[in-house]
Amino acid sequence: MVILLNAVDGWVLDIINWCAGKGMLPSEKSFGMAVKIGVAGTQHFQYAGIALLLYFSLRKIVRDFREKGRRKRRFFTCLSGKKSVNQDKVNDV
Repeated sequence: MVILLNAVDGWVLDIINWCAGKGMLPSEKSFGMAVKIGVAGTQHFQYAGIALLLYFSLRKIVRDFREKGRRKRRFFTCLSGKKSVNQDKVNDV
């Protein structure tokens, strides 16, 4: 995933070079600013992608862990219920 996000850097720099070749960036200063802004933007995009990936992964792990805990509690609740029923039958006989 991170490697795919890193490929965006090349595309942004290609677009900036194309714009410079067409004369849309007339000076070196504007070209330098465009490169800095493009690189910073793609880095922020990468960080946001990684953060979202971590967020949704951890959310899924927590949800599965909670569900597993609920299943265990239900199992032990049913198990203790059966045990009390079995003891009542033994005591009555």
